[in-house]
Amino acid sequence: MAPCKSFVCDLCKSAHQSFSHRVKSVTMSNWTLEEVKVLETANGGGNAATAAIWQGGLPGNQTGKPNANSSDLNAMKRYVQRVYIDK
Repeated sequence: MAPCKSFVCDLCKSAHQSFSHRVKSVTMSNWTLEEVKVLETANGGGNAATAAIWQGGLPGNQTGKPNANSSDLNAMKRYVQRVYIDK
């Protein structure tokens, strides 16, 4: 899987890690300047760019993504499976 170059919440982080995706913590990890620059919009990073690629440009309410306030890890894992694994 290509790097997503975006920020995710703790629930999404846990779901991605369950599939052995590399996810770094903003507060608990060390970051290189190169890693930070990759996240910039000008370098193809950011959550909007990631959504356009992986969610096929669908509006957020049509992707099947669990509610941002949800705490259902299994629902988020199913979403990660559908979008990032099954594509």
